[in-house]
Amino acid sequence: MKLHKIHIENFLVLTEASVGLADRGLVLIQGMNHQDSSANSNGAGKSSIADALCWAIYGTTARGESGDQVVNDKAGKNTRVEVTIEDQNVIYTIARHRKHKTGKNSLTVTMDAGSGLQDLTGGTDKLTQDVVNKIMGCSLEVFTGSIYAGQEKMPDLPAMTDKMLKILIEEAAGVDALEEAYVLARSKAASAKQSYEMTRGLVQQAEAAAAMLSSQKQMAEQDELLWEQNRQAREEAIKEEIANVLNPEHDRLHKAVIDADIPGIEAGIDATDAAIQQTTQEQAALAVLTQAKARADAAVTLAQTQARQAIADHARTEKAVQEVQHKIGCPCDSCGRPLTPAEMAVAEQAAINAHDQSRAQVVAVTTSIKDAQSAAQKAAQEVLDFQTGMTDVSAEMARRATLQGALTEAQKLVAQNQAVQVQINAKAAEIAQLRGQVSPFTARIADLDQKIITANQSSQTLTQELIVKASVLALETEVVRVFSPAGVRSRILDEVTPYLNAQTSKYLAILSDGNITAEWSTLTVNKAGDVKEKFAIDVTSGISAKTFKGLSGGEKRKVRVATALALQDLVATRATKPIELFIGDEIDDALDASGIERLMAILDEKAKERGTVMVISHNELRDFIPQVLLVERSAAGETHITENAA
Repeated sequence: MKLHKIHIENFLVLTEASVGLADRGLVLIQGMNHQDSSANSNGAGKSSIADALCWAIYGTTARGESGDQVVNDKAGKNTRVEVTIEDQNVIYTIARHRKHKTGKNSLTVTMDAGSGLQDLTGGTDKLTQDVVNKIMGCSLEVFTGSIYAGQEKMPDLPAMTDKMLKILIEEAAGVDALEEAYVLARSKAASAKQSYEMTRGLVQQAEAAAAMLSSQKQMAEQDELLWEQNRQAREEAIKEEIANVLNPEHDRLHKAVIDADIPGIEAGIDATDAAIQQTTQEQAALAVLTQAKARADAAVTLAQTQARQAIADHARTEKAVQEVQHKIGCPCDSCGRPLTPAEMAVAEQAAINAHDQSRAQVVAVTTSIKDAQSAAQKAAQEVLDFQTGMTDVSAEMARRATLQGALTEAQKLVAQNQAVQVQINAKAAEIAQLRGQVSPFTARIADLDQKIITANQSSQTLTQELIVKASVLALETEVVRVFSPAGVRSRILDEVTPYLNAQTSKYLAILSDGNITAEWSTLTVNKAGDVKEKFAIDVTSGISAKTFKGLSGGEKRKVRVATALALQDLVATRATKPIELFIGDEIDDALDASGIERLMAILDEKAKERGTVMVISHNELRDFIPQVLLVERSAAGETHITENAA
């Protein structure tokens, strides 16, 4: 991966500048400040070139400046830095803006793969920054720890914590990509395991369902067997009841009916009824005589009633005659004059005539009573005489009653025999019904058979699917192992550590004549003897101090430079996203003349191997670096860059 070019507008002290970054070899960046009489190169803007590169890519400088702090004071707006990057024949353009008239405060990314520009800008700067980080293949920490040693921000790798050093080494080696692959592999393995477990659960469910169905079928078959046994037992019980109870009872009653001789009884009843029928005429004659007697008795009663009436009339007429005779000489009811015999003669005669008639009626009625009584006595005698001569049927009636009782008992036997026959017929029908019954469990067993077939088929299908998923899970598990910390990552780190040690040793051999050693390590042994992952750089000096802290400032600078250069070598040689660029801002600070000379030799060799090495310095290094880039700041605050300044 090559960083081709950077174009800067109104960034920090720089008003406008364009600098090529790719394949430039060893370049010295120096400054000339014509605006500040108290400074020669300070404040000219030489460090602003590297800061602009860092800000464009990560949104902050190595010294932590961001936001409106990076806007050029003179312009006050329209800050824009554009970086062109090539990676595998794809051109990326990253542009970051601040208070820009068109770009506002945005971060934009475009890509040209040969078929035209494609906008990769995300919906937010955060999303776009993620795109930039993927293009670069490293974080800000790795960039400032291995690519850009900023002013006053020389990476102090030996003093870094295990966590920070781990991040730098892993990202520099490209192991962080493996971490993403590891996370993805674990996710896929988890999904594969979940899918496997789900299918395994389904297989278990299908097997359990088949087993349950088989158990249900066995229970249904047992129930059917029990049902058939109960049906047969019921049939045998009915047969036994017919043979041992109903048939004997039917035979007994049949014999009793025969012995009762119902025809003989009925013949005797008919003969008795005939004998009784012969007395009908006598009964009819008796009825006539009885009726005649009743009429005679009624005539006597009527005559007696008429006699009582006649006697009462006679007494009344007699009283009327006496009352007429008594009124002679008595006052008239109308006028009060005494009545004379002559006046009462007519009334008297009428009363006498009525009295005579009533007497004659009494005589006549008395005669009719006697006649009626005589006739009644005669009729009564005739009835008595006829009854005395009538035939006596009481014996026949008693005989008929006896025969009727015998017939009734015989008919009861017939009814009982018929009832027993009905029972026999009903039992026979029940046997036929039992023999015609269909087991209620037959359909259930057939249904269970079909379900068992379906469950077994489902289980077989799921088992085959489980085998496939087990294979997938095994593969995904192996992928996890490969990308795990103990897999490829561990092997890469196993190779990275010796490489870092070799490169650091090479640089320190030049810078310190081998008097200082710095050993990178990624593993340590604890008190228990267990090997643990721990990232550290152990520094010792054979002539001055046993630890990094005990070294002098210049010695520490040599160690920092050596480790930073080694880390940059790692970034420049990694398999993916190798960055062939190193920028050292005041990297020669705190070094004596011998140290500077040795450092320049290293950087010259590095520039030949790695493409571009830029050194930003106040010191006069043109004897070591003939290619000079001069940043001049005019009295008016304008900046100008001169390539290969003499």
